[in-house]
Amino acid sequence: MGHLGISNNYSLNGITLTAYGFIKLPTNNLPTNLYSNNIISDKNGLGLAIDVDHEINKSTFIQLDLSGIISKLVDGSVPNITIKDIQKHEGFSLYGSNELGSQGVLLYSSKDSPNIQNVPIPYIKDYRFISITASGELDAANIILHSIDYIICREYLYNPTN
Repeated sequence: MGHLGISNNYSLNGITLTAYGFIKLPTNNLPTNLYSNNIISDKNGLGLAIDVDHEINKSTFIQLDLSGIISKLVDGSVPNITIKDIQKHEGFSLYGSNELGSQGVLLYSSKDSPNIQNVPIPYIKDYRFISITASGELDAANIILHSIDYIICREYLYNPTN
């Protein structure tokens, strides 16, 4: 898909998740274009056009508006976020926020192994937005958002004898 705008909607079964791209600045974070990479299998996912590898680096973040998912989650369901292309001495951090453009409060920080990490986000109902940024020892650390998995309903079988 390549270059996207500063925001992009992803919809499935009537539920929409919106992603936003930002450059971190000391006062106000600056919107930046998202980038969808689906060509290289080990780097497929969502990153930012401003990064040389079209990924999320330490000076940028992707913010996800999860309000469409939050209202539909099954009680007890814990969504998972999958981050890819985590190299040696790289990692990522997840933040929670209720304000668009504000990276928010640190919720989780990873280490450099394994290359793909699937992390539960049990605090999802506390924040409208989850922000993802690269972290780790390397100044040039960068990662890519691969997916978010969640359960929105339970399947019940109808039994006419009850």
